[in-house]
Amino acid sequence: MAKVISYVPQILDRWSREQKDLVDQAGLLLKTEVRRLMTTSPRSGRTYSVPVNLGRQRGRAVRRARRRASAPGEPPAVVTGRLRRSIGYKIGLSRTGFFAAVGSNRVGAATLEYGNRFTKPRPAWRPALETVLPKIKALFDRA
Repeated sequence: MAKVISYVPQILDRWSREQKDLVDQAGLLLKTEVRRLMTTSPRSGRTYSVPVNLGRQRGRAVRRARRRASAPGEPPAVVTGRLRRSIGYKIGLSRTGFFAAVGSNRVGAATLEYGNRFTKPRPAWRPALETVLPKIKALFDRA
């Protein structure tokens, strides 16, 4: 009696790994672009000074540094770096296939992106997606 060998599970497993790797690369591209926009975008908001704590001398800050805020419509300016460090991505599997979710767990991230009645939007994710989308499409077209 002949033995039937099926390679379908191995092919599907390999295809799934390749698809997951592509989605992983796309998520990483978007995460990197959002962080880059926050760090290197030119600022046109107001300029203010903040104390720099390089060490204390009789209870006073040693010097003051000048900072430039982001204007509405520009990506948020980096002050402490907490928002930028909190940006991450996660890969998941849905009924239609793999997906990458890029976001932040910081409380004010959505307010900065979309704005509210007190704050005008300072989008970072949407411009980053517009920049990276052609690269992501090319990534999937090559596969």
